[in-house]
Amino acid sequence: MLSHLHYDHCVNVDLFPKAHVYLSQREWDYAESPNPKDLFIPWKIRELLGEYQVTLIDDDRDIAKGVHFFQTPGHTPGSSALALETKQGTVVLAGDAIKYPKEMLLKRPDMAFDSEENGRKSITKIMEMADIIVPGHFGELCRCEQQFIWEEDSVLQLVAR
Repeated sequence: MLSHLHYDHCVNVDLFPKAHVYLSQREWDYAESPNPKDLFIPWKIRELLGEYQVTLIDDDRDIAKGVHFFQTPGHTPGSSALALETKQGTVVLAGDAIKYPKEMLLKRPDMAFDSEENGRKSITKIMEMADIIVPGHFGELCRCEQQFIWEEDSVLQLVAR
């Protein structure tokens, strides 16, 4: 799953030539004509992804047992995340809907190429559902009572089969 099509989240897709890629339909459309201030969409990314098996999703849905794909607009209009049901609780791979703790503490996104209001809603949605959040640019954040904390030595082990 690609959370969005900024280069730091999609440029190495070529290392996985047999990958089945999940992406929001809205992000696919956005990459065709991004916000003029958004300089992070790689040139010809849609053409590159055309060489893969791509499933474009336009709603929130389960894509496998215990794996829920959902929309998180704000950073980009088509940003999305995954909620994984694990023995540790609900783990949300937030992509850049939450890049680092500051966004959660302020409940405000940095670099909102969609809208700040959509970003706020996405941050709140993730915080309400998650026991563990894996931000796009920070280590995991764990729910401790009514707040999220991080430990420098915490490790979340995910096994993909």
